Amino acid sequence: MEKQREQGRRARTRADVPTVALVGYTNAGKSTLFNEMTAAGVYADDPRIDENIAAVNEVLAEIEADEIPVLLVMNKIDMLDGFVPRIDRNEENVPVRVWLSAQTGDGISLLFQALTERLSGDIAHYSLSLPP
Repeated sequence: MEKQREQGRRARTRADVPTVALVGYTNAGKSTLFNEMTAAGVYADDPRIDENIAAVNEVLAEIEADEIPVLLVMNKIDMLDGFVPRIDRNEENVPVRVWLSAQTGDGISLLFQALTERLSGDIAHYSLSLPP
């Protein structure tokens, strides 16, 4: 079980490829964000709105995915006055939250930047010189 949790923490697949999952409460804009990032044309329309992000965290804990690194995406800033796209960072300067609008596309580049920063920390580059 611990080995599985460690593999989950690394957020890698069996092919050792960085993996990203979009999770969130109902009507948070996951499909809009996915479409904006991939041009996949996914459609979802669900009028129910869950209470808050705590519901998502509860589910992640239930499936033992609460140890996996999280990048919180605050979508729909186009519906709020005074919010601009930005990346919030923790005390180690690691991206922890991205504010964006998937509907307008504002901040999508910041999401890619934050994902690149978060995922690149697990990639190691080595040089090896062998004598002839």
